[in-house]
Amino acid sequence: MNELTQESPRYVGLARRLLCMFYDTLLLIAIWMVAVLIVELLAGHRFDGPAMTFYLTLVTFAFIGWFWVNGGQTLGMKTWQVRVVTDAGGPLDWKRAAQRFAWAAVSLSIFGIGFLWALFDEKSRTLHDILSHTHLERV
Repeated sequence: MNELTQESPRYVGLARRLLCMFYDTLLLIAIWMVAVLIVELLAGHRFDGPAMTFYLTLVTFAFIGWFWVNGGQTLGMKTWQVRVVTDAGGPLDWKRAAQRFAWAAVSLSIFGIGFLWALFDEKSRTLHDILSHTHLERV
């Protein structure tokens, strides 16, 4: 392939996507444990409810968003050789990362149907990929 020919992206299927998510979830569990410990030590008692849910959502976004904005790969994505990019092929900024994160939460909250969309899309995009104008590609 010469330099003038642009290689088309290698899209990521649902299985590889779920493996990335599983790996990142293991890392997030450890981060959540530390985050909860910090809050409970500062509060002096067990802290839960909607405020804790919101706090852990922010912690999750900070973790995942930082990786998406700084290189396009979480640790799980690096392991499985996957990168998130805009539909134009560029890196995500914080606004696009927030959109992707919010739509991914919606995709997951509707019984995972938003993720299953990848099985029927010609580019293996999920609902949140389509709505945030991003996609995953093999590195």
